[in-house]
Amino acid sequence: MAIPEPPRAGRKVRRPGYWRDFWLGFVGVIVGNILLAIILNVIANASLGDAFTAPIVAAPWVINIGVIILLAIIRPPAALGMLLAYGIAFGLALLVGIFLAVLCFGGGGGVP
Repeated sequence: MAIPEPPRAGRKVRRPGYWRDFWLGFVGVIVGNILLAIILNVIANASLGDAFTAPIVAAPWVINIGVIILLAIIRPPAALGMLLAYGIAFGLALLVGIFLAVLCFGGGGGVP
């Protein structure tokens, strides 16, 4: 009887479509949020009254969190792609904030 080989610590075998789902989640969150911003901007400028202000402000949060929870359940790679997009956006926002703080408080005369 031959002793079976232990699993190697090499590359992890992923199911077919893993990377496609990952990149669809990454690009989908960017395109979806741009479209959401355009739609919400049109709705916000429609003068519908104060009763619609709170739902319009809360809609992007509810939609984004709801989609990421749904995708984490049914398609985890797409949820990971979304998290990567959020992480990159957060990192860019931090870099812009640091850059503006240096411009404003660095003695260079303020923001041009």
